[in-house]
Amino acid sequence: MKKHCYLGMMMVLILVFAGMLTGCGGSSRSGGPVPTVYAATANGLAISRDGGMTFTIVGGLKDKVIMGLCACGSTIYAATQSDGLAVSTDGGSNFTYYNTSNSDLVSNATRGVYVSGSTLYVATAGGLSISPTGSLSFSNCLAGTSLNGVYVSGSKIYAATDGGLEISPTGSLSFTNFLSDASVKGVYVSGSKIYEATNKGLAISPMDSVAFDYSSLDAVPRGVYVYNFTIYAGTGNGLQISTNGGASFDTIKTKWGSDGILCVFGSGSSVCAGFCGTDGFGVAVSTDGGTTFKTYNFGSDDVVYSVFVQ
Repeated sequence: MKKHCYLGMMMVLILVFAGMLTGCGGSSRSGGPVPTVYAATANGLAISRDGGMTFTIVGGLKDKVIMGLCACGSTIYAATQSDGLAVSTDGGSNFTYYNTSNSDLVSNATRGVYVSGSTLYVATAGGLSISPTGSLSFSNCLAGTSLNGVYVSGSKIYAATDGGLEISPTGSLSFTNFLSDASVKGVYVSGSKIYEATNKGLAISPMDSVAFDYSSLDAVPRGVYVYNFTIYAGTGNGLQISTNGGASFDTIKTKWGSDGILCVFGSGSSVCAGFCGTDGFGVAVSTDGGTTFKTYNFGSDDVVYSVFVQ
């Protein structure tokens, strides 16, 4: 394991943690029984307010490639492929762009975004940018490192990179690298475990010891979500679900016409997966923990890069 230290002076980050993450990037959904589903696509940001039955591309991001997103109430943060971070405070009607020209964002090539408490984390091709949600005044760390995503749980930051997983306390921003020989596409923390979607498989580690072992998953995961001790792994062979800690997986196949899952996310028992089907790309939504799904197709050229549920 390699030790890296970045950024001597940084703001103090205050996070809220009480058994599970309570920030907007977490897995605790409030509100009614019908979730709001967001899809980051090659043609913009699509929003469904009826649990995935219908989607609308929001006007402020039409024809923009969206790589990742996070929503907190009516505030939406969208990571664009080359235009920086787009922020809407009115549910998607209007967006303000933050980029290297008008802010201290480290790169316009943004890959993912996460909100925890009052702090915003933006994963970019040039490092990790961090800001209070109120001011959007960025400080940067992991300079020169291309990030695939970022996750925050309790007092730890988890940055997914092509050279492993970087972990740091939120206060010191002193990063330690794990699994340096793996390309990490996604990370999720649930209970006392860390879950990594890597090019070598699904890696799982206790939070306290950080010693990763690969699960029995026989496909390369593109994303991972965990709820109530159930693991959901999106793979090229389908959405694979484990209820025994990764010892074995069952594959959810077809009602969406193909087994290719591009991304997966959830909020409680609401699980959402972006897929590549025989009729093109789309989103599958389950509100019962993966027992049943309803699907929506975007078409043959509208790749779904990321999904979010609140």
